[in-house]
Amino acid sequence: GLQEGLPAALDGRIKVGDVLVRINHNPRPRDLHSVVAKLQGDVGEAVRLTLDRPELSPAGTYDVTLVRLPMPDTPPRETELSRAQAAAQRAREEKDKSNLCRVCMPVL
Repeated sequence: GLQEGLPAALDGRIKVGDVLVRINHNPRPRDLHSVVAKLQGDVGEAVRLTLDRPELSPAGTYDVTLVRLPMPDTPPRETELSRAQAAAQRAREEKDKSNLCRVCMPVL
């Protein structure tokens, strides 16, 4: 179902009762775990949903393209580049700490 604060609910085009038919042009998996896995992805990526709303005519289906947003109360997932940048920053900080410790330690 629609969850408040998530992209599908915030967009406003998807209504309670709409049935998910396809995700990115592929048939919707039968089990919930697989559906969730297909809906999740990197923040900023687009996901195209095909939904069925019985009162629409003639086909009853319509497409919605949403952009993935960070989950509420969770930080966005790091990209490969930001992970590499974070690792480089941690290495610089560790090097600075080790240099500081050598300078500050008394020689006996």
